[in-house]
Amino acid sequence: MTSNQKKREPWRSETRYCCAACNVWMDNNRASIMTHENGRKHKEAVSKGLEQKRQDRMKEERDLQFLQSSLQKMERAALQSHLQHDTALLVNDLSVARPPNDEKQSSQFRAPPPATKGKKEWNSRKRQRSEGKQDDGNVEAEQVVPQRRKITGNEGSYKLDDKTYLEGPTYSEILEEDMPIEIWTGPIASLEEKRLIDRQAHWKKGIITTIRKNAQKMKIHIAYLSSLESNEETTELNVSVNRIRLLLGSDEKIPETLEEARLLAMGGEEINVEQQQSKEIVEETGFSSWSTVAIKRSTVRHEHKEERNRLREDRKRAALEKEAQEKEAEMRQMEAAKVANADDSALGAFDALGTGDYRGFQIHQEAEVTLADTAKRLANGSVAFKKKKKKPSKRSIRQTSAD
Repeated sequence: MTSNQKKREPWRSETRYCCAACNVWMDNNRASIMTHENGRKHKEAVSKGLEQKRQDRMKEERDLQFLQSSLQKMERAALQSHLQHDTALLVNDLSVARPPNDEKQSSQFRAPPPATKGKKEWNSRKRQRSEGKQDDGNVEAEQVVPQRRKITGNEGSYKLDDKTYLEGPTYSEILEEDMPIEIWTGPIASLEEKRLIDRQAHWKKGIITTIRKNAQKMKIHIAYLSSLESNEETTELNVSVNRIRLLLGSDEKIPETLEEARLLAMGGEEINVEQQQSKEIVEETGFSSWSTVAIKRSTVRHEHKEERNRLREDRKRAALEKEAQEKEAEMRQMEAAKVANADDSALGAFDALGTGDYRGFQIHQEAEVTLADTAKRLANGSVAFKKKKKKPSKRSIRQTSAD
């Protein structure tokens, strides 16, 4: 390329930098790039991109779960049908292979007598329920008190450099969405090995994006940065609680004291039942004196957590209702468009109202149309052709010197 071409096309010789988040071009120097990346619009574009990627991953996960559940249902139905088919074949084979006049062999295939074990168990449970209703009030008081997990002392917590950490397996009930945590990114190790000082580099700061709980397990999705220099957010799905720990007092959602964390992990409250002793009955009134039966301990943070959960459920419910309303409005608009354009556009071919009428014709019936009906008449009556008159042509007159 010559120097003149470089002057006319400077973009061929000067390299440019493109920001993938904002889709803009700029000078390829550190000052321009840093000025752009520290701007408000760039940060908003990066956050929107990360949020969009997170939503896409969650949608892919929901689609995958739906596909897996559908496949499991089909496999169960196929297995049940296969078993029924095999059972029918086995019964037919036994009926064919059975000798006709041998009572001893035929007695081996007789059905066993109906079992009465289930009926006996049901009667025993019914008897126990009737006996339980006749017990004293102490047993009823014990049944009212819910069974909660007990966390004693420093169980599931440890200190490191004047910081107290809570381990995920013990304090998993504290976890909630949008809570800052630390995730273990190193190799598989025990809880004791994860506490070592030389292993602290494997802990990365992250945030919980989604939590799904059921009676059997807890699914946790976590987003974090793999390194301090990277701008790309890493999202891990179905993270185990063994890879999670909390820093005590690092956020408003995380308790500040170990005792408060212990209460939250046990359900937000603790009920201590006092041992009931023999009470003296006052002869004048026939009643006993006042006494403490149980002591309930709770925290303000537990009430705030329940309020956040209620607000989160309300937002989800409102989003679902809004989505349903938008879909219903779209369906109404489509139906209105079909009705309005039934006779003057191609939408009438869809026959929204089931009339079969499109621009005055019955589209479901074959019409008998001749060529004369479809041809366009040029005039009424006979047509006479006229000859064109020629225009007089100009003649060139030549004159000579003799004229």
